[in-house]
Amino acid sequence: APVLVALADKGVPGEAYNVASGTAIQMKSLLDLILSFSTVKNIEVTLDKSRLRSYDEALLLGDSTKLQQLTGWKPSPDYNTTVQAVLQYWRAEVSRRQWGTSIRQRHRVHGAADRRSSRP
Repeated sequence: APVLVALADKGVPGEAYNVASGTAIQMKSLLDLILSFSTVKNIEVTLDKSRLRSYDEALLLGDSTKLQQLTGWKPSPDYNTTVQAVLQYWRAEVSRRQWGTSIRQRHRVHGAADRRSSRP
């Protein structure tokens, strides 16, 4: 992200900078958006009330004014693109990990067999 490169160049070490859109989105809306991109249909979502915490903030909204003033960056929240990018990344990562594991397992099995058969 160009803003992070600019921050590395212009930022003050030890200072905190918020990368935030400045807009709020309800978790339910975000979940619905994520589910709309799912390849699995009819996912049932249930609320576990025992996990709700009365002290949680009702609204969290990041202020990136400091970052914008330092770098000239302007947020352009596009939740659709962001969710699709995150899902694409994790789909590829899961696939890579599954494929990598199966290759390693095959290599161990075949490698051990090959070493045994090449003994004098």
